[in-house]
Formats: sequence, C-alpha cells, structure tokens
Amino acid sequence: MVSKEKANKLSNQQIEEIKNPDFQKLTLPALRTFFRIAEKWKLTNEEQMALLGLSASSTFFKWKNLENPKLDKDKFDRLSYVFRIYKSLQILFSNPKNADNWLKNPNDHPMFTGKPPLERIVKGGIIELYKVANHLDALRGIW
Repeated sequence: MVSKEKANKLSNQQIEEIKNPDFQKLTLPALRTFFRIAEKWKLTNEEQMALLGLSASSTFFKWKNLENPKLDKDKFDRLSYVFRIYKSLQILFSNPKNADNWLKNPNDHPMFTGKPPLERIVKGGIIELYKVANHLDALRGIW
C-alpha cells in the first residue's frame, strides 16, 4: 500500500496504475512461461487449451505464437494456478522429471480417485486448477 505522503507526490495516472494494475504488461511473459511449463509437462494442445480455458484453436495458436494476445482476469487466474502447481511440484520433488510427470501419473489420493490429476483439471476447469494448487500448497505446508 502507498502512504498518504507518497500518494501526494504521485500523478493521477500512477495512482490509477497502483489501484488497477495493467495485467496486459504481464501477458507475454506469462504466456511464455506457461508454454515452457506445458512443454516440460508434455501437454497436448487440447490439454493446454483446457488449462487456459480456450475453446477456439485459432486463439490458442495466436497466443502460442504470441500474436497480440489479450488476457482477461480469468486467464490470469488460470495461469496463476498453473504457476503455483508447477512451483509446488518443483519444491515437493527432488527429481525434476518426477515433478514434471506428476500431473499425468495415476494418483491414489482420494481427491484424484486413482486418476491422473491432469484429467481432473482438464474436465473440471478453473475450480479444479484452484483445488489442485491448494492441495499441493497444503502438502508443502504453507497453509
């Protein structure tokens, strides 16, 4: 938060940027990071589209080529959950390959009922991304 003293020295535009950050400045780095993670996880285009919440493949391929992508809050939330999942897995597993394979391996935890976590995420959308990210955070002991 900005102190009153500092706020008096800020322009109206600077104050507006603090109140409402321009997420579009983060679009390209966020998408680059997502596609690098997707490559490590060996996700299909369909799986990537599901994680991003996209139904149009034309939009997906434009985003993949970083052709003037525009992301709304929902898409940034989805990316945030993917990044949390990735980070948690890298912390939980000493072997990066095990971390990268975790989403696609069957999981006996009751939350996954013996199925791969990716299956739950792809079918369940953003709420399942949220749940899996929270599950992994809890395993890391940060809650």
